[in-house]
Amino acid sequence: MEYVGELLPRDMFLKRMEEHLEGGPGRKRHYYFMAVSPHEILDASRKGNFARFLNHSCEPNCQLQKWVVGNELRMGIFTTREVSADEELCFDYKIDRYGYKISSYI
Repeated sequence: MEYVGELLPRDMFLKRMEEHLEGGPGRKRHYYFMAVSPHEILDASRKGNFARFLNHSCEPNCQLQKWVVGNELRMGIFTTREVSADEELCFDYKIDRYGYKISSYI
């Protein structure tokens, strides 16, 4: 499954993070940011798919891979083993994820 969303330049990402943290007009209860490069952040909060709901696990059954398709960087989630029908899909968030402190990202 591809992890999709809006590709934001870093300055727009920082603005959205401030809105989330300060309760501004664009604030959402949940948000899903993932860095695809040092200068671009994928925001699946507004325009994402089911991939944004995959949770973290220290023993994941999926992995996140960065692929170049044409000239675009894409994020794909692939299973690493057979997964049963009732098993939750999960991956290790170690690539890049964002939490609560905006000062960590400036």
